[in-house]
Amino acid sequence: MKLTITILFIFLAAVSCKKDIYSGITFNAPVFPDSVVVKTEVLNDTLYTKTAWRLTSYKSYLILLANMDDCLFQVYDKTTGERVKSFGKIGRGPQEILPVSSFYINEEKGMLTSFNQSTKEVLVFYLDSILTEKEHIIHKISLDQYSGMTFLEALPTQNHFLLYGAKCEAYPAGARYTLFSEGGKYISNYDDYPLSSSPSDSIGKPLDWMNLSATRALSPDGTKLAEATRVGGILETFDITDKITPMTLKGYYKPHFYQDKNEQIFTPKTQFGFYYLSASNRYLYALSFNGSHSDLYPTSEMQVFDWQGNPVKKYKTDKLLLNVCADEKAGKIYALAQTPLKEFILISFNL
Repeated sequence: MKLTITILFIFLAAVSCKKDIYSGITFNAPVFPDSVVVKTEVLNDTLYTKTAWRLTSYKSYLILLANMDDCLFQVYDKTTGERVKSFGKIGRGPQEILPVSSFYINEEKGMLTSFNQSTKEVLVFYLDSILTEKEHIIHKISLDQYSGMTFLEALPTQNHFLLYGAKCEAYPAGARYTLFSEGGKYISNYDDYPLSSSPSDSIGKPLDWMNLSATRALSPDGTKLAEATRVGGILETFDITDKITPMTLKGYYKPHFYQDKNEQIFTPKTQFGFYYLSASNRYLYALSFNGSHSDLYPTSEMQVFDWQGNPVKKYKTDKLLLNVCADEKAGKIYALAQTPLKEFILISFNL
Protein backbone atom coordinates (compact mmCIF):
# COMPACT_ATOMS: atom_id res chain seq x y z
CA MET A 1 0.00 0.00 0.00
CA LYS A 2 2.80 2.40 0.95
CA LEU A 3 4.54 1.68 -2.36
CA THR A 4 1.35 2.40 -4.31
CA ILE A 5 0.84 5.73 -2.53
CA THR A 6 4.48 6.68 -3.07
CA ILE A 7 4.24 5.97 -6.79
CA LEU A 8 1.01 7.99 -6.99
CA PHE A 9 2.64 10.99 -5.29
CA ILE A 10 5.61 10.79 -7.66
CA PHE A 11 3.28 10.66 -10.66
CA LEU A 12 1.20 13.64 -9.46
CA ALA A 13 4.34 15.64 -8.73
CA ALA A 14 5.67 14.93 -12.23
CA VAL A 15 2.38 16.01 -13.81
CA SER A 16 2.17 19.17 -11.72
CA CYS A 17 5.75 20.11 -12.58
CA LYS A 18 5.26 19.56 -16.30
CA LYS A 19 5.77 22.84 -18.06
CA ASP A 20 2.73 24.41 -19.66
CA ILE A 21 3.92 25.42 -23.14
CA TYR A 22 1.06 27.94 -23.37
CA SER A 23 1.95 29.69 -20.11
CA GLY A 24 3.04 32.85 -21.92
CA ILE A 25 -0.35 33.30 -23.60
CA THR A 26 -3.54 34.60 -21.98
CA PHE A 27 -6.69 33.02 -23.39
CA ASN A 28 -10.00 34.87 -23.67
CA ALA A 29 -12.76 33.81 -26.06
CA PRO A 30 -13.56 36.62 -28.53
CA VAL A 31 -16.64 38.72 -27.78
CA PHE A 32 -17.95 40.55 -30.83
CA PRO A 33 -19.60 43.93 -30.20
CA ASP A 34 -21.79 43.57 -33.30
CA SER A 35 -23.43 40.63 -35.07
CA VAL A 36 -25.57 40.78 -38.21
CA VAL A 37 -27.53 38.29 -40.31
CA VAL A 38 -26.94 38.67 -44.04
CA LYS A 39 -28.54 37.17 -47.14
CA THR A 40 -26.14 35.71 -49.70
CA GLU A 41 -26.33 35.89 -53.49
CA VAL A 42 -25.22 32.95 -55.62
CA LEU A 43 -22.84 34.12 -58.36
CA ASN A 44 -21.91 30.75 -59.86
CA ASP A 45 -23.28 27.30 -59.05
CA THR A 46 -21.49 25.42 -61.84
CA LEU A 47 -17.98 24.97 -60.48
CA TYR A 48 -17.21 21.62 -62.02
CA THR A 49 -14.23 20.60 -59.94
CA LYS A 50 -13.59 18.04 -57.21
CA THR A 51 -11.08 20.27 -55.41
CA ALA A 52 -10.97 24.00 -54.76
CA TRP A 53 -8.69 25.82 -52.33
CA ARG A 54 -8.02 29.54 -52.03
CA LEU A 55 -10.26 32.38 -53.27
CA THR A 56 -8.89 35.92 -53.64
CA SER A 57 -10.22 39.24 -54.86
CA TYR A 58 -8.32 41.26 -57.47
CA LYS A 59 -9.87 44.39 -59.00
CA SER A 60 -13.06 43.31 -60.84
CA TYR A 61 -12.23 39.62 -60.59
CA LEU A 62 -12.08 36.64 -58.29
CA ILE A 63 -9.21 34.18 -58.57
CA LEU A 64 -9.81 30.62 -57.44
CA LEU A 65 -7.24 27.85 -57.08
CA ALA A 66 -8.98 24.86 -58.66
CA ASN A 67 -7.92 22.36 -61.31
CA MET A 68 -10.08 22.96 -64.40
CA ASP A 69 -9.16 22.35 -68.03
CA ASP A 70 -5.60 21.43 -66.97
CA CYS A 71 -5.08 24.89 -65.45
CA LEU A 72 -4.74 25.63 -61.73
CA PHE A 73 -6.00 29.23 -61.53
CA GLN A 74 -9.52 30.26 -62.54
CA VAL A 75 -10.64 33.88 -63.04
CA TYR A 76 -14.28 34.88 -62.45
CA ASP A 77 -16.08 38.15 -63.10
CA LYS A 78 -17.31 39.59 -59.78
CA THR A 79 -20.52 40.95 -61.30
CA THR A 80 -21.68 38.07 -63.49
CA GLY A 81 -19.94 35.21 -61.72
CA GLU A 82 -18.81 33.85 -65.09
CA ARG A 83 -15.43 32.17 -65.53
CA VAL A 84 -13.54 34.41 -67.96
CA LYS A 85 -10.05 32.96 -67.98
CA SER A 86 -7.77 30.18 -66.79
CA PHE A 87 -4.00 30.26 -66.33
CA GLY A 88 -1.23 28.21 -64.76
CA LYS A 89 -1.21 25.31 -67.19
CA ILE A 90 -0.20 22.03 -65.55
CA GLY A 91 2.88 20.37 -66.98
CA ARG A 92 6.67 20.28 -66.99
CA GLY A 93 7.34 22.75 -69.78
CA PRO A 94 9.09 26.14 -69.36
CA GLN A 95 5.75 27.96 -69.08
CA GLU A 96 3.93 25.22 -67.21
CA ILE A 97 3.74 24.38 -63.52
CA LEU A 98 3.31 21.35 -61.32
CA PRO A 99 0.28 21.30 -58.98
CA VAL A 100 0.38 23.61 -55.94
CA SER A 101 -2.02 23.94 -53.02
CA SER A 102 -1.75 27.62 -52.10
CA PHE A 103 -1.13 31.09 -53.50
CA TYR A 104 -1.06 34.69 -52.33
CA ILE A 105 -1.64 38.05 -54.04
CA ASN A 106 -0.03 41.45 -53.54
CA GLU A 107 -2.86 43.59 -54.92
CA GLU A 108 -0.83 46.80 -55.10
CA LYS A 109 1.81 45.13 -57.29
CA GLY A 110 -0.62 42.94 -59.22
CA MET A 111 1.53 39.93 -58.35
CA LEU A 112 0.41 36.38 -57.59
CA THR A 113 2.93 33.97 -56.10
CA SER A 114 3.00 30.31 -55.19
CA PHE A 115 5.74 27.85 -54.29
CA ASN A 116 6.49 24.47 -55.80
CA GLN A 117 8.20 22.16 -53.34
CA SER A 118 9.18 19.64 -56.02
CA THR A 119 11.22 22.14 -58.03
CA LYS A 120 11.97 24.51 -55.11
CA GLU A 121 10.82 27.47 -57.19
CA VAL A 122 8.87 30.62 -56.40
CA LEU A 123 6.24 30.94 -59.15
CA VAL A 124 5.30 34.52 -60.08
CA PHE A 125 2.36 35.62 -62.24
CA TYR A 126 1.69 39.25 -63.20
CA LEU A 127 -2.06 39.52 -63.15
CA ASP A 128 -2.59 42.64 -65.27
CA SER A 129 -0.77 41.04 -68.18
CA ILE A 130 -2.86 37.89 -67.83
CA LEU A 131 -6.15 39.79 -67.61
CA THR A 132 -5.44 41.95 -70.68
CA GLU A 133 -4.85 38.93 -72.91
CA LYS A 134 -1.10 39.40 -73.07
CA GLU A 135 1.31 36.47 -72.91
CA HIS A 136 0.95 34.50 -69.67
CA ILE A 137 4.60 34.46 -68.73
CA ILE A 138 5.50 32.60 -65.55
CA HIS A 139 8.53 33.96 -63.76
CA LYS A 140 10.24 31.09 -61.93
CA ILE A 141 12.77 31.94 -59.22
CA SER A 142 14.89 29.00 -58.08
CA LEU A 143 15.87 28.67 -54.42
CA ASP A 144 17.68 25.41 -55.06
CA GLN A 145 21.01 26.94 -53.99
CA TYR A 146 19.67 27.12 -50.42
CA SER A 147 20.06 23.39 -49.89
CA GLY A 148 20.00 23.69 -46.09
CA MET A 149 16.53 25.29 -46.08
CA THR A 150 13.03 23.99 -46.77
CA PHE A 151 9.96 26.03 -47.75
CA LEU A 152 6.21 25.45 -47.99
CA GLU A 153 4.66 28.72 -49.22
CA ALA A 154 5.74 31.97 -50.92
CA LEU A 155 4.07 35.30 -50.10
CA PRO A 156 4.68 38.55 -52.09
CA THR A 157 5.45 41.31 -49.55
CA GLN A 158 5.94 44.98 -50.36
CA ASN A 159 9.48 44.59 -51.70
CA HIS A 160 10.40 40.94 -51.18
CA PHE A 161 9.24 37.34 -51.10
CA LEU A 162 8.37 35.87 -47.71
CA LEU A 163 8.95 32.11 -47.56
CA TYR A 164 7.22 30.05 -44.90
CA GLY A 165 9.17 26.97 -43.77
CA ALA A 166 10.83 25.34 -40.77
CA LYS A 167 14.09 24.03 -39.33
CA CYS A 168 14.85 20.35 -38.82
CA GLU A 169 17.79 17.94 -38.95
CA ALA A 170 17.60 17.65 -42.73
CA TYR A 171 17.37 21.44 -43.17
CA PRO A 172 19.42 23.02 -40.35
CA ALA A 173 19.51 26.47 -41.97
CA GLY A 174 15.73 26.67 -42.27
CA ALA A 175 13.51 29.09 -40.38
CA ARG A 176 9.86 29.78 -39.71
CA TYR A 177 9.92 32.76 -42.08
CA THR A 178 12.64 33.91 -44.47
CA LEU A 179 12.78 37.03 -46.63
CA PHE A 180 14.30 36.87 -50.11
CA SER A 181 14.74 39.60 -52.70
CA GLU A 182 12.74 39.39 -55.91
CA GLY A 183 15.91 38.03 -57.48
CA GLY A 184 16.07 35.17 -54.97
CA LYS A 185 18.78 36.60 -52.67
CA TYR A 186 18.58 35.87 -48.94
CA ILE A 187 17.83 38.94 -46.80
CA SER A 188 16.78 37.91 -43.28
CA ASN A 189 14.72 35.41 -41.32
CA TYR A 190 12.50 35.06 -38.26
CA ASP A 191 12.58 31.79 -36.31
CA ASP A 192 10.80 32.56 -33.04
CA TYR A 193 7.58 30.85 -31.96
CA PRO A 194 4.96 31.98 -29.43
CA LEU A 195 5.15 28.78 -27.39
CA SER A 196 7.46 28.59 -24.40
CA SER A 197 8.90 25.17 -25.25
CA SER A 198 12.07 24.76 -27.30
CA PRO A 199 11.44 23.70 -30.92
CA SER A 200 12.28 20.11 -31.76
CA ASP A 201 15.10 19.70 -34.27
CA SER A 202 13.77 16.59 -35.95
CA ILE A 203 11.67 15.77 -39.01
CA GLY A 204 9.89 12.99 -37.10
CA LYS A 205 9.04 15.27 -34.15
CA PRO A 206 7.42 18.47 -35.45
CA LEU A 207 7.53 21.78 -33.64
CA ASP A 208 4.91 22.27 -30.96
CA TRP A 209 3.58 25.25 -32.93
CA MET A 210 3.27 23.18 -36.12
CA ASN A 211 1.10 20.68 -34.26
CA LEU A 212 -1.47 23.48 -34.08
CA SER A 213 -1.71 23.59 -37.91
CA ALA A 214 -1.73 27.32 -38.65
CA THR A 215 -3.27 29.19 -41.56
CA ARG A 216 -1.91 32.50 -42.90
CA ALA A 217 -3.05 35.75 -44.54
CA LEU A 218 -1.10 38.63 -46.09
CA SER A 219 -2.40 42.20 -46.28
CA PRO A 220 -3.06 43.34 -49.89
CA ASP A 221 -0.20 45.87 -49.68
CA GLY A 222 2.20 43.17 -48.49
CA THR A 223 3.20 44.96 -45.27
CA LYS A 224 1.45 42.78 -42.65
CA LEU A 225 1.16 39.05 -42.03
CA ALA A 226 -1.26 37.13 -39.82
CA GLU A 227 -1.06 33.50 -38.68
CA ALA A 228 -3.85 31.72 -36.81
CA THR A 229 -4.10 28.15 -35.49
CA ARG A 230 -6.65 25.50 -36.44
CA VAL A 231 -6.18 23.59 -33.16
CA GLY A 232 -7.14 25.88 -30.30
CA GLY A 233 -7.30 29.52 -31.29
CA ILE A 234 -4.12 31.61 -31.29
CA LEU A 235 -3.52 34.62 -33.55
CA GLU A 236 -0.14 36.23 -34.22
CA THR A 237 0.47 39.25 -36.48
CA PHE A 238 3.70 40.67 -37.94
CA ASP A 239 4.95 43.83 -39.58
CA ILE A 240 6.95 43.10 -42.76
CA THR A 241 9.71 45.44 -44.00
CA ASP A 242 13.33 44.33 -44.58
CA LYS A 243 12.78 42.26 -41.45
CA ILE A 244 9.88 40.48 -39.76
CA THR A 245 8.68 42.14 -36.56
CA PRO A 246 5.99 40.68 -34.24
CA MET A 247 3.02 42.99 -33.63
CA THR A 248 0.33 41.13 -31.67
CA LEU A 249 -0.18 37.77 -29.97
CA LYS A 250 -3.76 36.88 -28.97
CA GLY A 251 -5.07 33.70 -27.40
CA TYR A 252 -8.76 32.87 -27.81
CA TYR A 253 -8.99 29.11 -27.14
CA LYS A 254 -6.35 27.05 -25.38
CA PRO A 255 -5.35 23.96 -27.41
CA HIS A 256 -6.12 20.57 -25.89
CA PHE A 257 -4.73 17.37 -27.40
CA TYR A 258 -2.30 14.55 -26.72
CA GLN A 259 0.63 13.63 -28.94
CA ASP A 260 1.00 9.88 -29.48
CA LYS A 261 4.23 9.56 -31.46
CA ASN A 262 3.38 11.44 -34.68
CA GLU A 263 -0.38 11.31 -34.21
CA GLN A 264 -2.56 13.95 -32.53
CA ILE A 265 -5.21 12.54 -30.21
CA PHE A 266 -8.05 15.00 -29.65
CA THR A 267 -10.35 15.00 -26.63
CA PRO A 268 -13.85 16.35 -25.92
CA LYS A 269 -12.08 19.43 -24.45
CA THR A 270 -10.41 20.24 -27.78
CA GLN A 271 -11.53 23.57 -29.23
CA PHE A 272 -10.87 23.97 -32.95
CA GLY A 273 -10.16 27.44 -34.20
CA PHE A 274 -9.45 29.08 -37.54
CA TYR A 275 -9.52 27.01 -40.72
CA TYR A 276 -9.35 30.00 -43.08
CA LEU A 277 -7.96 33.51 -42.81
CA SER A 278 -8.16 36.38 -45.29
CA ALA A 279 -7.02 39.98 -44.92
CA SER A 280 -7.52 43.54 -46.05
CA ASN A 281 -5.18 46.37 -45.08
CA ARG A 282 -7.62 47.15 -42.21
CA TYR A 283 -9.11 43.86 -41.06
CA LEU A 284 -8.78 40.10 -40.79
CA TYR A 285 -11.65 37.92 -41.99
CA ALA A 286 -11.75 34.53 -40.27
CA LEU A 287 -13.69 31.28 -40.49
CA SER A 288 -13.77 28.94 -37.49
CA PHE A 289 -14.81 25.29 -37.30
CA ASN A 290 -18.15 24.08 -35.99
CA GLY A 291 -18.80 20.69 -34.44
CA SER A 292 -16.82 18.33 -32.23
CA HIS A 293 -13.41 16.79 -32.78
CA SER A 294 -15.05 13.75 -34.39
CA ASP A 295 -17.44 15.67 -36.65
CA LEU A 296 -15.99 18.98 -37.83
CA TYR A 297 -17.79 20.96 -40.50
CA PRO A 298 -17.47 24.44 -42.05
CA THR A 299 -19.08 27.47 -40.48
CA SER A 300 -21.82 29.74 -41.79
CA GLU A 301 -20.38 32.64 -39.78
CA MET A 302 -17.57 35.02 -40.69
CA GLN A 303 -15.63 36.74 -37.91
CA VAL A 304 -13.89 40.08 -38.37
CA PHE A 305 -10.87 41.19 -36.30
CA ASP A 306 -8.60 44.20 -36.53
CA TRP A 307 -4.85 43.68 -36.96
CA GLN A 308 -4.40 43.89 -33.18
CA GLY A 309 -6.63 40.83 -32.81
CA ASN A 310 -9.61 42.70 -31.37
CA PRO A 311 -13.05 41.31 -32.34
CA VAL A 312 -14.94 43.78 -34.55
CA LYS A 313 -18.03 42.13 -36.05
CA LYS A 314 -19.62 38.78 -36.83
CA TYR A 315 -21.66 37.96 -39.95
CA LYS A 316 -24.19 35.10 -39.97
CA THR A 317 -25.02 33.71 -43.41
CA ASP A 318 -27.24 31.00 -44.90
CA LYS A 319 -24.35 29.06 -46.50
CA LEU A 320 -21.42 26.94 -45.32
CA LEU A 321 -18.33 29.04 -46.01
CA LEU A 322 -15.05 27.47 -47.17
CA ASN A 323 -13.06 30.59 -48.19
CA VAL A 324 -13.78 34.31 -48.00
CA CYS A 325 -12.21 37.47 -49.41
CA ALA A 326 -13.19 41.12 -49.08
CA ASP A 327 -13.67 43.97 -51.51
CA GLU A 328 -14.06 46.74 -48.94
CA LYS A 329 -14.30 49.48 -51.58
CA ALA A 330 -17.37 47.78 -53.05
CA GLY A 331 -18.64 46.77 -49.60
CA LYS A 332 -18.73 43.10 -50.56
CA ILE A 333 -17.56 39.74 -49.29
CA TYR A 334 -17.03 37.00 -51.84
CA ALA A 335 -16.90 33.39 -50.76
CA LEU A 336 -16.40 29.85 -51.89
CA ALA A 337 -19.30 28.01 -50.27
CA GLN A 338 -20.62 24.48 -50.10
CA THR A 339 -24.14 23.19 -50.69
CA PRO A 340 -25.75 20.40 -48.61
CA LEU A 341 -24.77 18.08 -51.48
CA LYS A 342 -21.09 19.10 -51.02
CA GLU A 343 -21.01 21.06 -54.30
CA PHE A 344 -18.88 24.20 -54.66
CA ILE A 345 -20.55 27.54 -55.39
CA LEU A 346 -19.40 31.17 -55.51
CA ILE A 347 -21.47 33.60 -53.46
CA SER A 348 -21.37 37.19 -52.22
CA PHE A 349 -22.92 39.23 -49.42
CA ASN A 350 -22.79 42.84 -48.27
CA LEU A 351 -20.46 44.11 -45.57
